[in-house]
Amino acid sequence: MNFSTKKSSLWTNKPIQSGKDNHSEKACQSKTLPNGFKITAARVRGKKHKHEGTNCDDWFEIALSGEWGIIAVSDGAGSKMFSRVGARVACEAAVHYLVKKLQKHRIKSRKKWTADTFARNGEQFKEPDIELTQKVLHEAIQEAYHAVEKAYHARDQLKYYYKRLGNRDLTLSDFSTTLLLALHTTVQYKSATYSLVLTCQIGDGISAALCENKSITLGEIETNGFCGETQFLTSSKRMLERDYLAAKTFSCFSQMQALIVMTDGVSDDYFPPNKDMRRLFRDLILNGILPTDSPDAISKAANAPDNILGDTPEIRLQTWLDTYNIRGSFDDRTLVVLY
Repeated sequence: MNFSTKKSSLWTNKPIQSGKDNHSEKACQSKTLPNGFKITAARVRGKKHKHEGTNCDDWFEIALSGEWGIIAVSDGAGSKMFSRVGARVACEAAVHYLVKKLQKHRIKSRKKWTADTFARNGEQFKEPDIELTQKVLHEAIQEAYHAVEKAYHARDQLKYYYKRLGNRDLTLSDFSTTLLLALHTTVQYKSATYSLVLTCQIGDGISAALCENKSITLGEIETNGFCGETQFLTSSKRMLERDYLAAKTFSCFSQMQALIVMTDGVSDDYFPPNKDMRRLFRDLILNGILPTDSPDAISKAANAPDNILGDTPEIRLQTWLDTYNIRGSFDDRTLVVLY
């Protein structure tokens, strides 16, 4: 008697259950900046949500405003039923505010850019143009919080949410979400184009700048084997205060190859970031998502199955996020790359 040795996967892929505030299973988008940089972004539903037939809790928004590229990434708390709503409205509100405020904002030319250019007096940058950028970034975090509060109040006391929560009232924590914001512009310095990046982050995930010989992590990373934290945008109003946000704000001035912003569904797969962000960068090149001048990488990308990965960078990114396999990786995945 012959027996099949093929093992079926324990993971299933169920459609999203019907209900209010559903997210699409996946999304992708790209934009071209006036300074020659591009932004490619995608998110996909993780294996756990597919297995359970539940929503993706991640969200992203990308935008252009004047000379600025804007990135927002959120990851709703997996234990909170409506955290996906918090993730969506936080990203939307923050980006809407940043687009409005940055339209006419310019970084001034300087004969010298040094560490002193980014010196602070307490929580404030000494240079007015850089400080204004930080101020707008912090205000966008505050706008995101207020948007989550508004979403909560709009749904509070409605029977649908009461029943979905097992006959209990909604709380603000049911909309818990992380939020990573990144701003990018370019500056001409020493006859070359330099990138200026400011980031601010509440919760887990990673923002990293990739330069020629190194990666620069723009945030505080846990060292317990993962980059996860337990803080969320709605955890405490203390996190909306200026000194707290200043401690979570990081800057980078370099001839940057790429800026990568991701939720922990990706960053946990590429941990620790001090070495694995370069590996992630190479994987994006080898899968035809990012361009390269390397003949070997071009050859491998050219031979990749375009009919599977897709014919645009954002579709290839979305497909790659949905299909790469790492043991123990089952969370939603969101990745935004500016290059």
